[in-house]
Amino acid sequence: MEIINKYKWPLIAILIFIAGIFFLGYYFYHSDINKLENFIESYKKFDKAISDFSTNETLDLQNETENSLIDLGTKANFKISSLIKNDKVAMDTARQIADLSGQEFEALIAFKMEVKNNEADAQELAKHYNDLTSQRKAAYAAFLKLGS
Repeated sequence: MEIINKYKWPLIAILIFIAGIFFLGYYFYHSDINKLENFIESYKKFDKAISDFSTNETLDLQNETENSLIDLGTKANFKISSLIKNDKVAMDTARQIADLSGQEFEALIAFKMEVKNNEADAQELAKHYNDLTSQRKAAYAAFLKLGS
């Protein structure tokens, strides 16, 4: 009992320090999970918007796609701690997805302009757009695989 009384305050300080480290790690982990979930939600929103815009051409759908692309680009620039497995690869892949999404949107706009003008390059632009769509979806599948 004498030892406990003698070292009571240092032991309490050590326990408080350990609890603080635990709660800090818990906070960082959940912050990282929220950032990843926000990115995935933003990606799904963009995927739906560009799919809708590719089938129907309205100014509202174009604006919605552009806004979801901006949101995706913003959410793709997240920083996560090393508490998450494959943290660096996940951050790089998210940025790659946002970049491919931007290229895909630009290719779709160019394709739609060529179709309006009845230009011969529409086939090449359609192939380029489809290639970018495939690359984006493959990158997203790789991103999801990182978490498993």
